[in-house]
Amino acid sequence: MNLKKVLIAGVVGAVANAVYSILVCGQLIIPYVKRVTPSDLWVPQTGIHTLIMIIFGFAICILWAFGYALLYKGLPGSGVSKGVIYGFLLWLLGMLPNNLALQLHTNIWPEFNWVFLSVSNLIRWIILGMVYALIYKVELNK
Repeated sequence: MNLKKVLIAGVVGAVANAVYSILVCGQLIIPYVKRVTPSDLWVPQTGIHTLIMIIFGFAICILWAFGYALLYKGLPGSGVSKGVIYGFLLWLLGMLPNNLALQLHTNIWPEFNWVFLSVSNLIRWIILGMVYALIYKVELNK
């Protein structure tokens, strides 16, 4: 396993994830949810909160890139298709069960939870998987 590739893939994935979050979550999901939920549900958006979210975003994307590197040889396909499969697996094994748990423990509307969050997350994880696959294919000097 090439840790340099893992770190680069994780950082590039974190940037892609941040762009996706700003464009999709920031523009579509969060404004809608804020309108229909109590204001005390949301953590105040302070400078330290933003910094913690950025650090967490980079750490988790590096962790997912590490997972891609560990599973790389076992993933079917080649090139970007490996990334698409990995992204689908992240969604299937991580986000889909999380959406089910969210539905069982909250009053979030099923349409919003299942359609909007599930589809949005599927797109996000496939994009991240593709980023990991593209970076992982690049030859780096050792």
